[in-house]
Amino acid sequence: CSSDLKAITQTGERRTMNEMTKEEMQRFLNREAEKGSTEYEALKALADILGIEFPELKQKEKAE
Repeated sequence: CSSDLKAITQTGERRTMNEMTKEEMQRFLNREAEKGSTEYEALKALADILGIEFPELKQKEKAE
């Protein structure tokens, strides 16, 4: 699972990615951009690491 990944803060402290600060998230996105990931891929990877997901909303069927 992605929660096993670790982040290293600027002070060298290690902690799980689901405790990332705003700055750490930005650094992650910067690294993803440098690797050539698309914005979608980078944000999806970040969401996976944080253990969150975009909800799949079911569209209501329109009665006609």
